[in-house]
Amino acid sequence: MRVLAATALLWLAAGAAQAANPNPSFSVSVSAVYVRHHITHLVPKPDSQGCSLSTNADATQLIRMQTQSPVVLTYRQLLHGVSPFQLLLAEETRGGSYVYGYNTGCPKLQSTPLMIDPTSGCGKVRSFKVLPIFDAVGFVNKTHRFRFSTQFAGADAYNGSCVPSVFVNESDQIPNAEIFTIPPAAWGTTTAWWTTVDPAKLLAGKPVVVTYKHSATIVAPHPTGDPTAYDQALVSDAFTVSWTVTLTPHR
Repeated sequence: MRVLAATALLWLAAGAAQAANPNPSFSVSVSAVYVRHHITHLVPKPDSQGCSLSTNADATQLIRMQTQSPVVLTYRQLLHGVSPFQLLLAEETRGGSYVYGYNTGCPKLQSTPLMIDPTSGCGKVRSFKVLPIFDAVGFVNKTHRFRFSTQFAGADAYNGSCVPSVFVNESDQIPNAEIFTIPPAAWGTTTAWWTTVDPAKLLAGKPVVVTYKHSATIVAPHPTGDPTAYDQALVSDAFTVSWTVTLTPHR
């Protein structure tokens, strides 16, 4: 009985020390999902020959990411936010269509055929890595705003075989690049890209799981500012972003 009592006291003392630690360490891992659904319908009113040079796209990408391995971070590091964070392993699934050209029945089609994006790679899962360059995890400047963010700009995972006109060549600075960010750059400052967490929750000596999920659709301004010149004029991106940060006390 004395041995059991002594053991219990040791456990209590260890627990008290853990609770009293002002700067505990955590094993931190992240998983995230990024979904983008892009729609373009730009159909000008037909000219005198009945021709309309149109753009029609409807394409979706789904990217799942997770940390290659957990990272040990302290409470104080998380309180200020950590960047760079950790390499992410990513898997992407993509599909859809993109067509640019004149409408059926237009005589100009004989000399100017439709431009139809490749789709042979669509539906297949592609794997790649997101380097820890622009990622961040933790609180924003010691506030209650907890966030995870990352950015990828690199080679097209589908090598031009799945709707590249929608998902590639999106940056003048990085030609032929596939680019995405969490939070989506199109959200700007109008959408909350964090979730509220009391930092004191990390001092309780227990695992903490922080989750975030948000959807928002961004509609681009009219391409000419003159809606009467178009039968259809819509360019939109619907984003859904979710992430989970798991913080396990590290001993």
